[in-house]
Amino acid sequence: MELERLRDVTAPDEAGARERALLRLRAEYERAQTAPARNGIARRRGPLRGRLAVAAVAAVVVLAAALSPPGEAVADWVRAAVGLRPTLATDGAPRADRPPSGGRLLVSSAGVVWIVEPDGKRRRLGAWTGASWSPHGRFVIVWKGRRLAALDRRGKLRWSLQTARPVQSAVWSPSGFRVAYRTAGELRVVAGDGTGDRSLNRASFSALAWRPGRAHVLAHTSGSHLSVLDVDSGVRLAQIQLAVVSGQIAWSADGTRLYAKLERSIAVYDARGHRIGRIRMPGGQLVSTFVPARTGHLVAVARRDHTVSEVALMGGNRNAVLFRADGRFSRLRFSPDGRWLLVAWPLADQWVYLRAGAAGASRVVATTRVTRRFSGHGFPQLQGWCCPP
Repeated sequence: MELERLRDVTAPDEAGARERALLRLRAEYERAQTAPARNGIARRRGPLRGRLAVAAVAAVVVLAAALSPPGEAVADWVRAAVGLRPTLATDGAPRADRPPSGGRLLVSSAGVVWIVEPDGKRRRLGAWTGASWSPHGRFVIVWKGRRLAALDRRGKLRWSLQTARPVQSAVWSPSGFRVAYRTAGELRVVAGDGTGDRSLNRASFSALAWRPGRAHVLAHTSGSHLSVLDVDSGVRLAQIQLAVVSGQIAWSADGTRLYAKLERSIAVYDARGHRIGRIRMPGGQLVSTFVPARTGHLVAVARRDHTVSEVALMGGNRNAVLFRADGRFSRLRFSPDGRWLLVAWPLADQWVYLRAGAAGASRVVATTRVTRRFSGHGFPQLQGWCCPP
């Protein structure tokens, strides 16, 4: 048991390590650009600068890759910034300008929210920090600063409210009658029509996940505590102490299992908070992100070891690798019919669509140059894939 806890411990000051790596990179690059001439070779400073810059970048890539998750993100950023793109695992795969099997994608990029329609056309919803779908995809909940709002799919405002503190995230309940949102230091809920805004708890919250079903049951994390709350009655149904702080939680499609991301595993609980299992990563790989399947109890997991990542379907005795490549995978989303899995791959600037087969992926298609399709400033964040037309 102690060994399990040790495997899931987060290294101290990971965020600080990331910032120090970035500062080191900037300092080394500037030093290389302004390096004084030595030994009478001043007129050859262009090639010398290039070699010094590449050496500095390589040193920081090694440093960053040796760190834990934030360091790997820095390494990805460095490789992309200096053009060290991977040999693409999707070379030769068909290109996809529209989501396979239909449905709409919800995307945020550089402070703007977009919908990608089933035919591949993009619809701009406006300048918002983040967004998430309503249960049937008829509406979108969006936020920016201290404003929370509901829009229809054409971007028309349905309701909005001003909050006391900036909104950090919001999720619509499966019934459509509640929206939970968090601000700095508070968890709140509002009715689906924008009325009845009230506080649920005051603390520092991270992940939110509604349990599937008609009841308004919300799981949320605060530090290393995972709680399950009946929003309407105020009754706390479960209180779980995690081994580490979890930044991601999710319910299984039938609402019987609650998953919590740890460092090298995913803890599995029942609806009452009893741990019923753990999905362990082989070889001590780190979990980047995960998403439960649309049916059953399989989980799609993006996991990584140093600079190589893979996507696998896991659960029970199954551990089927669907895709493997350099860098990190930042988001996973299943299609509305559950047959396709969308993988966000920032290093390659691609969305990769995978269709699971008996052994690995039976089909692979890719959307290339994703950043250019939206703002062109930073890799777009995939917020959801919802609802066939």
